[in-house]
Amino acid sequence: MSTELQLKIIKATNIHAADRSGTSDPYLTCYLKSEKENDAIKTSVIKETLNPEWNLNVKFTSLQNDEQIMFRLYDWNRFQSNVSQLV
Repeated sequence: MSTELQLKIIKATNIHAADRSGTSDPYLTCYLKSEKENDAIKTSVIKETLNPEWNLNVKFTSLQNDEQIMFRLYDWNRFQSNVSQLV
């Protein structure tokens, strides 16, 4: 049986400082464990903060009852390709 799930990605608090400035440029990916992370929903990048707020509504359709949702927090970097996974 499949179902629909709606959730809201609100914020992260006290994340790791990945940049020399003592802050991070975080964004979050959210995806079903059964799918590839390349197909993930991505929040916007919030510059120079350790407490980003996104307030993003997300909807998963055709979700199986035992499906797991994965969340990964990254630091965006202009000169390298998203090298810092924060969590």
